[in-house]
Amino acid sequence: MENMNLPYEFKDKESKIIFKRHDLPAPWINYLSNGNMHAFVSQAGGGMSWWRTTQNCRVTRYRFYNMPIDSPGFYVYIRMEDGTIWAPTFRPCETKLDKWEAAHSTGYSEFTAWKDGLKAVLMLFMATDSNTLIWNLKLTNSKGEKVQCDVFAYVEFSQLVFENEVKLGYYLKWNVNSQYDEEADSIMYMYTSWMQVDPAKAPIVYFASSETPDSFCCSRDKFCGNYRDERNPIQVENGKLSNTNMAGGEPCGALHSSVVLEAGEEKQISYFLGVTPGALIDYKKAKQDIIDTLKLLRTDGAVLEQFHKNMKWWNDHLGVYQCEIPDEDAMRQINTWNPMQSVVTARYSRSISSSASGIRGIGFRDSSQDMLAQAYRKPEWAKEMLYYLAAQQFEDGHTVHASWPDDNKLPQDLTRSDDHIG
Repeated sequence: MENMNLPYEFKDKESKIIFKRHDLPAPWINYLSNGNMHAFVSQAGGGMSWWRTTQNCRVTRYRFYNMPIDSPGFYVYIRMEDGTIWAPTFRPCETKLDKWEAAHSTGYSEFTAWKDGLKAVLMLFMATDSNTLIWNLKLTNSKGEKVQCDVFAYVEFSQLVFENEVKLGYYLKWNVNSQYDEEADSIMYMYTSWMQVDPAKAPIVYFASSETPDSFCCSRDKFCGNYRDERNPIQVENGKLSNTNMAGGEPCGALHSSVVLEAGEEKQISYFLGVTPGALIDYKKAKQDIIDTLKLLRTDGAVLEQFHKNMKWWNDHLGVYQCEIPDEDAMRQINTWNPMQSVVTARYSRSISSSASGIRGIGFRDSSQDMLAQAYRKPEWAKEMLYYLAAQQFEDGHTVHASWPDDNKLPQDLTRSDDHIG
């Protein structure tokens, strides 16, 4: 591997791949999921999240055709006392770091950066017991003196219904509301348009910290500033957010904490990006559910507990079968990366990635073949999907080409010669 001078290396005992540089030819993404709440994240921190379906419950944005590529994502900015701004993911601000690496593994991604004696480790993974993407940031001061810095976490919200956002986003953005709720100690984001596909399940989105923020912002345009973007946001440059709530416009969630670390000290801050359904029907109940969820996540040891539960699922999945063969490359694929990929295709078919925008749905032939890879590890999962696919076949033997089981959308009854023999 060293002789090949690759920008990555595998750590087989840890089921992990380490990236040595962020600017690969294309985003190398990892999928994070608990089966209901989902996200993908690249080696440079770009990515998006969604609940249940990429079509109707897209929580955060990802720009598929824009420059710079692979943006936006799950961003943490660190502003030093002298005004230097850097990020554990390197992007989006791209300040030169003393050292950097990223890693993808089973169910989590991790970014580690060093700058002027301060080490930052950002880990992303999905909670098991709630629909929450957890960002856990660990800061360590290895200098011989106190370090004071400001930490900003940022995410750009979507309008949930992707097709409507693409077609009518300029109009529908006036139906969004993003504000900081003191009782929940969280930013709360709602999309209230009558064009919701399923109003009874329409979620409220929350973005919160393990500690009460020193300032916040709910407007992307205010956060970034006029003629700026995520690479040089004006409010991070200023060292404080504007405490702006927003009713109509381009929504975001931004949280700021001032941090002081004594020599050798370590501190952790966790961020929680998640959803709770039913807000348009019973807002009071949905809000209370969020308060209860965040109370649990903020309990000492709760984040670590959720990580261990996430890892148990993956360890059980990989543990069903492991081989030992002379070919290390083949063994690596059989033991780790093919089983990981089979989970991805079982959940999403071919619909969503850093290049596929999530509109394809479940392909009949694709998913029929994909479930062969699940049958020996998760037989009940394979059985459930195969029963569903069988319901998409007609009496004359032909099948639908694609379907959207969670989107209230008619299947694509397009005859293809290879679907029914899938």
